[in-house]
Amino acid sequence: MLAVTDALTGLVNHRSFHEQLAADLDAARVSGTSLALVTLDLDSFKAINDEHGYPYGDQILTAVGASLLSIVRAQDTAARIGGEEFALILPGADQNAAYVVAERARAVIGQIPVHGRDLGCSAGVAAYPQHASDAPTLVQLGDSALYWAKRGGRRRTRRYDPDHASGEWSERQRAEVEHLLTLADPIVCAFQPVVSIATGRLIGYEALARFPVKVGAPPIRGLPRRTAAGSAPISKRPRCAPHSAPPAGHWKPISPSMSAPRRWPPTRFSACSAATSKGS
Repeated sequence: MLAVTDALTGLVNHRSFHEQLAADLDAARVSGTSLALVTLDLDSFKAINDEHGYPYGDQILTAVGASLLSIVRAQDTAARIGGEEFALILPGADQNAAYVVAERARAVIGQIPVHGRDLGCSAGVAAYPQHASDAPTLVQLGDSALYWAKRGGRRRTRRYDPDHASGEWSERQRAEVEHLLTLADPIVCAFQPVVSIATGRLIGYEALARFPVKVGAPPIRGLPRRTAAGSAPISKRPRCAPHSAPPAGHWKPISPSMSAPRRWPPTRFSACSAATSKGS
């Protein structure tokens, strides 16, 4: 049986978020009501992990989850959809009501104590039917509004606006993604080490699943297209973390088309895909 909640925060996980969003959108269409999506991303969270280590960062993420649960209604959904990315599904809310909720979420997150710095958060809002009529597009436009907030200096909420947040994608872009998926190896697997700051020792690896990109092209450029094409769940799972027991001797690929070493290096870790960061 597949898990429906994120083990760290207790919020709805990435897979269940998309299932719930689709179900709530279907209900909104039948009832003729609105629905809003708020996407949130912690600002400069990488610096917190770098300064204090992943265990401390996990404590902060757990506190963020509890803070979000404290402000949502019973019919709302709070989810962790990436390493430091969260989302709120708000049935019956329009973009203006969602903006108020997003600002409330940013306020409670900002009250979480962090050693040596303030915890900031950026947010994006998109709504049905004002901005989008289907779940993938709604997620894409919410992300676009979030990128706009990040570009504008972080620590703010933006409602989707096509004049400022490029969110629509063309048939050419759809065709590009569909072509990538026909290749023999449409998703490439890369590994990077995780090193303990305290000891300098290798404690694990991050396994990253990515579409191939042109040399020199930042990975962020591909994220809106992957979301729109429905492949984002592969690229937006949380980072891997040290595990109490090593995995099986042979690696089981995420998909048959992904190539990887036949055996893991001799260290303990659990393998998962890594999110492409929106920037610190």
